[in-house]
Order: sequence, then C-alpha cells, then structure tokens
Amino acid sequence: VSKTLPGSGSAALQQLQAAEDRLKEEIKQSGGVQNFLADKPALLIIFNVLTLLLIGIICLGLMINFIWFTRPGLRERFRSLAGPPKARTWSVSSVFKGILLFIFSAVLSGLLISYLKGRFLPAASQNLLALVHTTLSDFLVIAFVIYFVRRGGGSLRDLGFRTGGFLKDLGRGFLAYMAVIPYFFLVLFAVALLAYYLTYQPPPHPLVEIFLEEEKRSPFLIGYSLFLACVAGPFLEEIFFRGFCYYAFKKRWGVSWGMVLSAAFFASSHQNIFAFFPIFVLGIGLSYLYEKRGALLPCVVLHIVHNTIFIGYFFLVKEILAGS
Repeated sequence: VSKTLPGSGSAALQQLQAAEDRLKEEIKQSGGVQNFLADKPALLIIFNVLTLLLIGIICLGLMINFIWFTRPGLRERFRSLAGPPKARTWSVSSVFKGILLFIFSAVLSGLLISYLKGRFLPAASQNLLALVHTTLSDFLVIAFVIYFVRRGGGSLRDLGFRTGGFLKDLGRGFLAYMAVIPYFFLVLFAVALLAYYLTYQPPPHPLVEIFLEEEKRSPFLIGYSLFLACVAGPFLEEIFFRGFCYYAFKKRWGVSWGMVLSAAFFASSHQNIFAFFPIFVLGIGLSYLYEKRGALLPCVVLHIVHNTIFIGYFFLVKEILAGS
C-alpha cells in the first residue's frame, strides 16, 4: 500500500542508467538484442524463454477475451454463486478516515524511525529502515481497515476472505491475468511511445535502488524486498483497494464508478505518472474480477503473478546491462 521508500538518484542507479545508454549503442552496433547476446548463451536462453512466455501469455489472453465475449454462458459460470460481499458496515467516509489515519501514522512512524536511527542506530542501513517504515505503514493501514469493518459489526468475510473453492479461485486468478495482460501491454506501449516522443524519463520505482544497492552487500534485504513486492504487497493492497475501497465506492456510486474510482486510486498510489494508465487498467481488471468472484484470493493471485513477472524481467534486464 505504501510507496514512500526514499531514494534520490543513488550512485548505483546512475551507473545503471549509464549502462543502459551503453547497451543501446552496443545493441545498435551489433544489429539487435539476439546478436548482442550471442556470446552470452545463458542470458540469451533466459531472454528467449521470457520473451516466449510473455508472447504466449498475450496470445492466450487474446483467446480468452475472444471466448469471453462470444460465449455468454462462460461468463455466468465464471461468476461465484455466493456473490460478492455487500459492504454494509463501512462507507466512503470510512475510507477517507482510514487514509487520514494512515498518513498520520506514516509520518509519525517515519519520525520515530528517524529518531531511533539518530539516537540508537546510527550505523543502520537507510534501505533497511525504509523497508521497516514501509512494512509498518502497510500493516497499520490494514489494521485501520479491520477496525472500521469490525466497528460496524462486519467480519473478514466482508473483505473477501472466504473458505472453500481454493483451487478454483487460484485458477481464476491465473486466467484473469492472461485476460487483462493484452490490455495492460497495449496501454503500456502507448505510454512508452508517448514518453519517447516527449523525451520523458520516468522515475524508477524506489525498490529498484534497493535492488541495485543491496544486491551484493545484503542478500537479506534483497530477499525481504522481493517478499514485500511479490507476496506481502499484493496481499495487503488487495485487502485495501478491492476488499475495502472498491465496495465502499460501489456502495456510494455503483459498480462502474466503483471500479473506475478504486482503479484510479490504486494507480495514483504508485506515485508515478508514467505508470498510472497501465496500472489503472490492471486495477480495472482486479475490480472486475473481485466483483465477479466475490473473493480476494483470485485478485491476490493475479497481483502476485504480475509483480513477479515484472520483477523477474527487471533482474534479467539488469544482468544484460551488467554484461554490457
């Protein structure tokens, strides 16, 4: 939920950007990525496998979308018989109260961590403290969510937690990801093209600097960062944005606007103009999936798969840049 990790153009990031410029020139001189990687067989295999995987996912996604729009009966079978939670115990005002409490607690915890570092932990890694702050902030916002739900007499089931249908929900999450990924890449390509013509360099995600700086000196921080990005983050974000926000918005403005507003809120929380529209598309897909299935698990699966693929792609690109 929190995207407040600090970072301001570290030396590691500057080196990566310089390597990217060199790589572009080397690829241009060698006549393409395949030729550039010809003398790096391991990277070439990984690159080809990942490329084929992405192409396969996109093709399957197009097939799923075609079947989805031409076979109405499948849409009904996809929908959960139990139906979505009704969100009777909280409203939009609860969402805004939760956001205000989150901001207050994030600032307070940030000041506390800064004090502890200056007073007792002067040698502590700034990246470690940043991850601690992010973790604390994320779990605090979920605690506020549960508080508002419980205060109204609700339960975790009202947030989309349910028993039964585990394997079916797991499969629905994978299928939904393949269905949404063609739209995601289409919008991502359009945004990247626009950024290219505007000569806009999008800022890197804060975790990128941690990956670059801590890769050799702290495997623990790398592992913990991966856990946050690929497991804990998607799980906590789905509780907040789909389980809590979407149904509050839906209750106030209806299904369509609930999806749009929760997806826009989800995309804006990543604090990146370049990434807003692709993540907005992902948020629409997640809200639609939650509306149809009435459970968080398929959304969490979709979110985990997406983050894992893109982080894997980042490390592949980093190795290629390092090889340049």
